[in-house]
Amino acid sequence: VLNNLAEALGSHYHRSSCPDELDEMLRLLKESLALCPSGDPSRGIVLNNLASALRGHYDYSGSPDDLDEMLRLLREALELCPSGDPFRGTVLNNLAEALRSRYNRSGSPDDLDEMLRLLRESVELCPPGNPLRGGVLNNLGLVLRSHYNRSGCPDDLDEVLCLLREALELYPTGHTARVLPLNTLAEALRVCYDRSGSPDDLDEMFRLLREALELCPPGHTARVLPLNNLALALQARHNRSGSPGDLDEM
Repeated sequence: VLNNLAEALGSHYHRSSCPDELDEMLRLLKESLALCPSGDPSRGIVLNNLASALRGHYDYSGSPDDLDEMLRLLREALELCPSGDPFRGTVLNNLAEALRSRYNRSGSPDDLDEMLRLLRESVELCPPGNPLRGGVLNNLGLVLRSHYNRSGCPDDLDEVLCLLREALELYPTGHTARVLPLNTLAEALRVCYDRSGSPDDLDEMFRLLREALELCPPGHTARVLPLNNLALALQARHNRSGSPGDLDEM
């Protein structure tokens, strides 16, 4: 009951962003976890939900303690999900996202390598038709792009593009879930353009980002990233062509 009440509060929090609701979620989930000792079949789910709530807390607090506790909770949850458990893919993906937050702070190559291992396993556990596959493919693409930034290996960048194109194909035109892979693919194409200078990469970036903006009307919280990336793309095209129209749109 406590876990279900916390999930209901979580749905409301995603709409309201009220810190008091997040604090109550954490309190309920910690109480629920205390009632699920080792061996309780619900413990893994509660551990994952508590880690997700802590992720929300970390996003506005930036506290390393929140991040450390998230990692501890998710590692325990993963131990409770043996190979073949349908919930294992979700925990793998959430643990990889927590590691990405730590990587963004520390830049540790060990975190990057562990993320790749976790997300590759998660993709295997989310075959075509699994509703989680698109998000996992997008996350793997993001992590591989970070790996490319360190390695400079063209194979990493080629795989990023393949993963993100597949993620995009999983959502029909007009679906709001397309926004994330549209933006991530456009960012990867910007890297390709910087390397090759191909106008085709630039043209595809514009198409992707304009579609993303159509799906994010003014006031939408997800609108910031495609707006920023479109401005960068316009700057790149202006540097190439000198068109004053690009400067005006920027």
